[in-house]
Amino acid sequence: MMLTKACSYANVSNLQQLINEVKSGHTIIIPPGNYHVNLRVTKPIKLIAGGYATTIGFPNPNGEPGFGSCIVLGYGEPPSATPPTTFTPRDADKPAIEIIAEGVEIRGLRIRGGTEAIHVINTRNVRLIQNEILETTRAGIVLTNARRVALIGNEISASPIGILLENSSRSLLAKNELRGNGQGIVLHGSSGNRIAQNRVTTSGREGVLLEASHRNELLRNALERNALGIALLSSEANVLHGNRWQHNGKSLRVWGTTAAHFVHEIGTDNAVDGRPILYLVNRKNVKITARHRPAYLALVRSAGVLVDGVSLPPGSQGILLIETQKSTLRNVVLQRTEFGLYALGSRENLIEGVRVERPETDGLVLEDSHANRLLRNRISQAGRYGILLVRAQGNELAENRVEGSKEAGIYLKESRKAELRENQLRGNWVGIYLERGGAHALLKNWIRESQFGIFLQGSSGNVFRANRLENNRHDANVATLPEAPPPAPAPEPPPSKTTEPSSSSKGGS
Repeated sequence: MMLTKACSYANVSNLQQLINEVKSGHTIIIPPGNYHVNLRVTKPIKLIAGGYATTIGFPNPNGEPGFGSCIVLGYGEPPSATPPTTFTPRDADKPAIEIIAEGVEIRGLRIRGGTEAIHVINTRNVRLIQNEILETTRAGIVLTNARRVALIGNEISASPIGILLENSSRSLLAKNELRGNGQGIVLHGSSGNRIAQNRVTTSGREGVLLEASHRNELLRNALERNALGIALLSSEANVLHGNRWQHNGKSLRVWGTTAAHFVHEIGTDNAVDGRPILYLVNRKNVKITARHRPAYLALVRSAGVLVDGVSLPPGSQGILLIETQKSTLRNVVLQRTEFGLYALGSRENLIEGVRVERPETDGLVLEDSHANRLLRNRISQAGRYGILLVRAQGNELAENRVEGSKEAGIYLKESRKAELRENQLRGNWVGIYLERGGAHALLKNWIRESQFGIFLQGSSGNVFRANRLENNRHDANVATLPEAPPPAPAPEPPPSKTTEPSSSSKGGS
């Protein structure tokens, strides 16, 4: 069936006028050419580039193959070749196409510029297929309060964000190619979406970013040469399987403010430059050694795990310990990671012989984590703190060596009852910094070549004994470091009193 036998023709110069006049369910085929328009679609219609129309069938009202209710813009049959149908917004400060109706389909258009190429707002059941989008000022495609939108096979480049979902759900993003954008795919407050088989390359920031977005699926995506491959921030219960990272500056970043933000299903079938991601949740009595070659390592709500002899590649986030207990990390090497180790709500773990070199922020961090032992670790050239304890109690730090931290070698903030024994701190801006909290014991530490050896701020009840301070500009910010107060003398027993016998005890006549 020829296209001319199935479609009528509309010789109008105003495409918005045609969109307003056609009935719901119609398909408008737009011949190749350059169109300077901002369109608003308020009814369920299809806008199809003319070059695609000869390869796509639409059902007739009676169900037979063909193009059915089809209108061709202009005179004559659309060409069988595929030169582009190009939209450039007349008003660059607005979206090129704004969709506020259900059942809309946009296919095969080339859209350059505008704040957004396509903005879908407060609607559902929209299909955006095989469009080419470039050089927008905000984002290529934006879904705002939208549901059940299908974005398939689109190419988006040279925009601040390729695809942006805001408070949108149950949508499919599949087989799209995003290259050279500031960020590739971004979800804010969006849940229950599937992001599958997309290729995201050369993003200036994240290839895929989920923020406050829960229960999404990221499946078999390819992430290449992005500054950061995938970031999950303040998000819960997302599923990652079969994704591939190649030559990204950083691979995966998971972060949040509560333990629930770290609970995700991230399978070992995810690979970074051929190395697996090990993201263990609710695991017990597992052993991880150098032969596993992890590219990323997290222990979440786990117990009895042994990590021995592992090293992570440069650009890794570092090791996560989230609500994990009675586990051991031994002889681990971490070079040029974001941080060495971050423990949240974890207790009774042993961190021994870990070497952290040039972390971007901190070497070893314990937050709300208690009764852990940090022994004989070595941290050098930390971007901020070598060892940081925040609201942590009863931890032991012994025989660690911390050198060249830009701020403090060991920083105890709002923490209590830590024992710091025989640590060596050299060339840090501050050797040991105690802020609020207190009741710490600092015994036989060697602190040298710092601006301040020991700095106290609102921390009380500490014990300082036999510490060695050498070649610091200031050994301490107080005139003298207080030693432990002498124990209070035991109360003396009250003097004994001789009791006179009562009259009843005296013998009578």
